Amino acid sequence: MRKLYVSGICTLALTALLFCSVASAQGQTKSPVQSYREWKNTMVGAAESRVQKIKLSLEKQRQLAGSNLDPNLKNQLSKEQLQITIAGELTISDYFAGYLNKQNNLQMAINSVAGKLSSEEVAELMSAYAYNFNKIQIQPLKSASEGAPKPGLE
Repeated sequence: MRKLYVSGICTLALTALLFCSVASAQGQTKSPVQSYREWKNTMVGAAESRVQKIKLSLEKQRQLAGSNLDPNLKNQLSKEQLQITIAGELTISDYFAGYLNKQNNLQMAINSVAGKLSSEEVAELMSAYAYNFNKIQIQPLKSASEGAPKPGLE
């Protein structure tokens, strides 16, 4: 049980780190509010980009120093590869909590995104919202990409 708890905290910390790194990169350019899919693709793309940069650095080291690769860089590579996995599993609930709620004008952001949501995304959002009110009877949908609602949500 304790191992699961620690693992959950580590995953949460890595997700927060991913949010912060992408948020700081987005803060440099002012763009309109992204839809859920755009945001998720941005998160995955940013993680993949960081992995590619590290791989290039490792390849340069390999060419210059042979097999003596920096262990810190190899460790960073594994962490970034985990970030790709985490980014790929982000849900619409994560989008609202980690991206949309951080917009300067939340009401305007919600209005601009409302028309961009697919029916699956709306179902996932409604499931997560209902779950917050009644955590015992309803389980939130895992991802809009999985499509069909889970038993007990109908």
